[in-house]
Amino acid sequence: MQRRERLLFALGRPFGPLYGVLMRWRAALYRCGVFPSSRLPVPVVSIGNLTWGGTGKTPMVAAIAAFLRAKGRRPAVVSRGYGGGNRRPVLVVSDGERLLAGPDEAGDEPCLLGRRLSGVPVVVARRRALGGMVAVERLGCDVVLLDDGFQHLALRRDLDVVLFRGADPLGNGRIFPAGPLREPFAALCRAGCFVLTGKAAWPETLARRLDRLFPSIPRYAAPLRPQAVASGDGEGATSPLAAIRGQRIVAFCGIADPGGFRRLLEEGGAELADWLAFPDHHRYQSADIQRIGQRLARTKAAFACTTEKDLVKIGRPPFPLVALAVELQPPADLFSLIWRTVSKETTGR
Repeated sequence: MQRRERLLFALGRPFGPLYGVLMRWRAALYRCGVFPSSRLPVPVVSIGNLTWGGTGKTPMVAAIAAFLRAKGRRPAVVSRGYGGGNRRPVLVVSDGERLLAGPDEAGDEPCLLGRRLSGVPVVVARRRALGGMVAVERLGCDVVLLDDGFQHLALRRDLDVVLFRGADPLGNGRIFPAGPLREPFAALCRAGCFVLTGKAAWPETLARRLDRLFPSIPRYAAPLRPQAVASGDGEGATSPLAAIRGQRIVAFCGIADPGGFRRLLEEGGAELADWLAFPDHHRYQSADIQRIGQRLARTKAAFACTTEKDLVKIGRPPFPLVALAVELQPPADLFSLIWRTVSKETTGR
């Protein structure tokens, strides 16, 4: 946990219990039907988490979408588009063939998914049910993947995939604003499965707690691996991971878990000549690009390296830039659960 986060959580500690009560009431009102929730005519799989950011939702959404596409389904991703400037009720970021909106409008993660996923439409909407209907009726999709949807109770789902970050999965264990939890731990009763991302083995204490409180909910692990090096020239070319091995680089990112990105670079064999961490969903300005270029010149590093999510917001800087492409490796049992859910809900509607 960074120093700034520790300070904010310390200041917010008196308000954490109140926020937890409000989130319990909110969930209860949805459960009782006081707050309405919609159902789509196709299966809905939500990928979300209990904590704020940094759990690998984007690569997990990409992995599940690719799996369903390979099985002959036509999935769509529906996202809120956090960090984007869109004000329309529904924005089609990608129709599965063409990217139709940039990161300033759509947000960095939907734009990245739109670029990465061939044949998978990506839609941004604050009202996810409305975005889902556009995906079904206009784009012909038969499965909706709800990106960051665990707390979005206004749209019913057939499976909630809840992710935990492999490193420090619960932080200080307190509820926002006293800690990183979005709602009380008991909310995990809504989950269909738990997935640890970034590591192959669950922390023993957390595993025992989940098994004791939610014994019927399966647990999986999905290691996160560096896959390749993507060119920053806008052409979409990739190089083998060996391209960064032994190289002196300036690394930077604006994501929720910058330490995780740094660890992946070190695992890939890169030598960090300098390191910059920006806030999550950071919008890069000319001053930021100039600062990175100055670090590159001062350290005489071979090139700069960032994440794919950051790369979509930068364009073509006046220095050599690459992005580390990463891939989650979900187990076959998780894909089997998703396929059973999607097939059952399709035949039962």
